[in-house]
Amino acid sequence: MLLKVVTLFGLLTVPLSAHAVTATFEEFGNDEEVVSGNTFVSVGLTFEVFTPADANDTSSVKFFDNNFYPLTTGTYAALDNWDGVTLQLTAPVTNISFDYVSGFPDLDLIINGVAYDAADEIDFVASGVAVNFTPDGGSAFNAPSFVELTGPIASFGLSGTELAFDNFTVVPEPASLALVIGSGLPLLARRRVG
Repeated sequence: MLLKVVTLFGLLTVPLSAHAVTATFEEFGNDEEVVSGNTFVSVGLTFEVFTPADANDTSSVKFFDNNFYPLTTGTYAALDNWDGVTLQLTAPVTNISFDYVSGFPDLDLIINGVAYDAADEIDFVASGVAVNFTPDGGSAFNAPSFVELTGPIASFGLSGTELAFDNFTVVPEPASLALVIGSGLPLLARRRVG
């Protein structure tokens, strides 16, 4: 859908829908590893590996193309032991979602700079962001789950133990319409005065 606005500079057309970007990690080889302090990129999304403060070893993300976790038939990313990743956002986004499997009751979501224990997989609202799980209320260990975050997300990360994730989807905020619409106001005021 397009918004057409008449401005002092002529007709301006702005897309109203944002385009989702989904990282499936297919570009990584089986057993490929990225250690703490380094980044990896999948389909334009940049992730940084970090070691949480309470971890007892250096963190890493490994990529697998097997069915160790019943998550996907393709390649997926896995955190082993108190490992974490942050998504490097250049601008706020409105939605983040991903499939995951946890072999241990441990999932922390870092939303807008605040860490939340989400191991019980119960829907909640944090930092102005709605967090919804499917199934809500938790799934059995090693059973696939899905989490979706909706709201203004300026920063995001996740950490856990024996946590595999895939189909990591990010939806950016739509273009700022206030600026576009505001640029047409002088034209409207000029017509009314004259």
